[in-house]
Parts: sequence; C-alpha cells; structure tokens
Amino acid sequence: LLPNERDRLAQYVAAGGGLIAMLDPLMVPETAADMARYGVKVGNDVVLEADPNRQTQGGPTYVLLDEGSYDIHPITSKLKGVAILGLARSVGKGADVAGLTVQEIAHASEQSWGETSLAENAGTPQPDPGTDLVGKVPLIVAVDVTDPAALRTTTSTTVPTVGASAGQRRPSATRPSA
Repeated sequence: LLPNERDRLAQYVAAGGGLIAMLDPLMVPETAADMARYGVKVGNDVVLEADPNRQTQGGPTYVLLDEGSYDIHPITSKLKGVAILGLARSVGKGADVAGLTVQEIAHASEQSWGETSLAENAGTPQPDPGTDLVGKVPLIVAVDVTDPAALRTTTSTTVPTVGASAGQRRPSATRPSA
C-alpha cells in the first residue's frame, strides 16, 4: 500500500470502520511497519511450530490453533474447532499508543518461534534465542480505538465518516460478510 492508502485506512478505522490486515511473511515491509500506528508490532519472520501435536503434514510452517490458543476476547469467545495458519508471521502488541487498546488474542505453542534467518537454515531450522522470538509467539491482535484522534495521518486525504448518508461518498473499503 502507498502512504496515502495507509492513511485512508487509518482514517476509515478512526471513523469507526473495521479492518482485518493479513500480511504475508517477509513481504510488504512498509505496511508491516505502518501497523505501529495501531500499537501493533509485525515481525519480520516466519512462525515455525515445533510442537508435534500442533503440526500438520505441511510441516512446521503450518501453525495449528485450537481453543487453547486463544485469549479471552469478544472476537474469540465463539471460536470452536481448529484453525490452521499456513506461513504466518508474528503479530503482537507493540508500543503503547494513547487512545488505542491492543490485546494479543491468539498465540502459537510454547515450542514455537519466529524464524528471522530462513536463508541461513539450509537444514533443520532451530530457534536463535536473542534473535528470534521464542515461545508462545503471538499471531493475532485486536485493537480497540478509544480515541479516534490517536490515528493521525501523514497526508491531507480525508475520508467520509462511516455511516454517511446515501448522498455522501463512503470509503472504498470492503468488509467481510458474516
């Protein structure tokens, strides 16, 4: 995303819009870095799962989330069964941002880690303590906007408020249907 597009998304969220961001590992570094405005830290890594009870035939890059993987939150309260994330990056709580509340709501197992040096691991990858994020790697966060002014933008682009009347332009963002 371009800087003005990231600003438009921030304005949309500040106006009450919802946003789900799913960023491929090792891709879109500017967008990943921009998540800091929401109090979210996106890792430059690939999460590997070493717990054999949480692996699939796809190998350690497939992270299995079960009901024990989720923290208590309205988003996770009705989740049942298993979710499989194929090729995920770490996503956790970053620096505090006044006006935003960030909560990590899903984690990999205690035996997981965020591998940062994939090119160096020609054989079986191993975690590098001090470099890689090791153990219970956060994968999903929820951000609650308590003060819309917290999501300041860097451009002068304005986005109409969510819920604008039929005669007004609305933000061009899609929301998933239930």
